Amino acid sequence: MKKKIKIRMARRALSIKAWLDAKSVTGSFIMGEDGPVTRREVLLVNAITLFLMAGCLSADSSLLVAAVCVIIFGLLVWRLNIVSEKQNKDGKRGICTNQ
Repeated sequence: MKKKIKIRMARRALSIKAWLDAKSVTGSFIMGEDGPVTRREVLLVNAITLFLMAGCLSADSSLLVAAVCVIIFGLLVWRLNIVSEKQNKDGKRGICTNQ
């Protein structure tokens, strides 16, 4: 029984990874990128925007919340750069890099 559950969870994880790594035509069009953009990159950019806006809006009332949002924002940008570097090994420019 446990093996069946582990196999099922592994299949679901693989299907989620495959969905995230699929190309997003709409995301490529909206971001204005030359090459195709994956759904993972689209979700990261949306999360970055969300935490940046939350940090800006909460800076007036709570500096601790703003600092946490800025830290999460920085980590997500770092992760986005890693994802785009892995996919753009041929020397193309990434989303948030100045190469």
